[in-house]
Amino acid sequence: FIHILLGTNGQSLVMLGRRRFLAIIQGVSVGANLLLSFVLVPLVGIEGAALGSAIAYILMNIITSGYLYHVSGLHPFSRNYIVPVGITMTVVSCLGGVLAYSVSLSLTELCLFGLFVGLFHTATYLVTKSVNDGELEMVAAFSSQFGRRSRFILRLFEYGHSK
Repeated sequence: FIHILLGTNGQSLVMLGRRRFLAIIQGVSVGANLLLSFVLVPLVGIEGAALGSAIAYILMNIITSGYLYHVSGLHPFSRNYIVPVGITMTVVSCLGGVLAYSVSLSLTELCLFGLFVGLFHTATYLVTKSVNDGELEMVAAFSSQFGRRSRFILRLFEYGHSK
């Protein structure tokens, strides 16, 4: 959940040429995971390993987000990010809660629910005008590579562009 909320910070750091920092922080995260698991497993059993992994992963994501903000100015909680994520999480949590207690989903239905979530989030992202300049440039470059078939996608992103 934290990794999804904070975004693709690791990939952003790789694109910025900060692979060394990323390798160091991931190594520290593995060390923290091992240490926490060593301490927590004797106390609470196998759940201690899961808890140690979760804590290490959360810390790695928070540190990576802070470093990304420091080197690039990319704020992990900008309005363009928080509004569509908040709307999607609220709707999906409510719908998921209702579905979880009313029906049992087959694998196919679960995949369809995942597709719905992706489409709903994309629509929310566009309707809230959360597309920034960099994303629009990336889609325009993609569109120029693939020609006429991708013009529709470019027009959608232009609609969702925050001017």
